[in-house]
Amino acid sequence: MMSNQYHYNDTSVSANTRITPMATEHDEAAIVNLYLSHRHEILAYLTGILHHRELAEDLCQETFIKAFRNWPTQGQLRNPVGWLYQIARNTAIDELR
Repeated sequence: MMSNQYHYNDTSVSANTRITPMATEHDEAAIVNLYLSHRHEILAYLTGILHHRELAEDLCQETFIKAFRNWPTQGQLRNPVGWLYQIARNTAIDELR
């Protein structure tokens, strides 16, 4: 039986380092790598905020869509994972308004 508890896992510096060099090239692979590496953590984070799994899944998708659309406008990101969490947080706040 699966637990309904979700845990926020702190991201490591190595994950940010791995993504940052690709981000300067505005490469789609960078956002795909970010998605594959952090989608479960972002979903858990949003579920913790919203207390509603299905809504969190929708907002997780919206978070990555926003990240993908805004990636080129950000230039070189110092902390792409932190930036992603900020997008997720703001998306959840917008939903709760």
